[in-house]
Amino acid sequence: MSARKIVVVDDHGLWGAEWARVLQDQRPGRYEVLPVDSPSAMAKCLDKDPDIWLVVCDMDFYRVTADTGLSALITAEAHARRRPNDRPLHTIVSTVDDNDNRFLFLHTAFQCFNPAPVDLIFKDTEFDRAALGAVDALARGDRPSSHRFARFTRNGLDEPLIRQLLGGKCNSAGVPIKLAIWKALAGISADPGDTIRGVQQLQAVTGFTSKHIYTYLNPALEVAQALAADMRMPPRSVLDAPAPGKRREANDVLSGLREFAVLHMLFFQAPELPDLVRDRLIDRGRGK
Repeated sequence: MSARKIVVVDDHGLWGAEWARVLQDQRPGRYEVLPVDSPSAMAKCLDKDPDIWLVVCDMDFYRVTADTGLSALITAEAHARRRPNDRPLHTIVSTVDDNDNRFLFLHTAFQCFNPAPVDLIFKDTEFDRAALGAVDALARGDRPSSHRFARFTRNGLDEPLIRQLLGGKCNSAGVPIKLAIWKALAGISADPGDTIRGVQQLQAVTGFTSKHIYTYLNPALEVAQALAADMRMPPRSVLDAPAPGKRREANDVLSGLREFAVLHMLFFQAPELPDLVRDRLIDRGRGK
């Protein structure tokens, strides 16, 4: 049996080498690792070789391109759907950790793609065991254990968190409304207590009316709180729920949203995100 081909898409060449090392040491002759440094290079590999068995993709390629791992997943999904059942293409997401700016990428990866990635592998001391466990399960025709990525799936929710965060409507120009607001929030320069000025700045960037912006603030904070509660970082006080019986002031809402937006700026600025949101998360009809 010929070696199964694995494309490792990572702008840090170390990780392609690590996959090659562990598989050659522990499963000699069974796998061929093809390292590439960008999603576009991965796409060329898949176009050229229909026998690639697994794609392992990083989420952040800042060293070589503005494209993110979402681009790699979009391309791999399209190839997987065109293949016959006896020649599957699997995807694994690999990242340093699940903190901060990787967090929303992981929610998107496991909630917005079909087929979804089969595993999440961290670049840590458990890497060798995780990599071997994943390929062994896939080689048997099984799915790897979900214990590393279960928290990023739908978790039985009728509306996944990533859809709550970005779904809804586009405006008359076809711009996803929630995404536009989140992107604009990261650039607010108004003082934390100056809600009026903050909303004016959002108006200037998005072109939305102040009334329309205000309708999104509290629902946006609620989903940000739900996401932040599961982040592996010290809680941000501005994202904490208000004390029972107390109402959150408008300036606190805007401060919390801004902090969340800045923390996840890499995600909200991802070049693939507008089209992905329009294709997979937007309701029919138009917003205001």
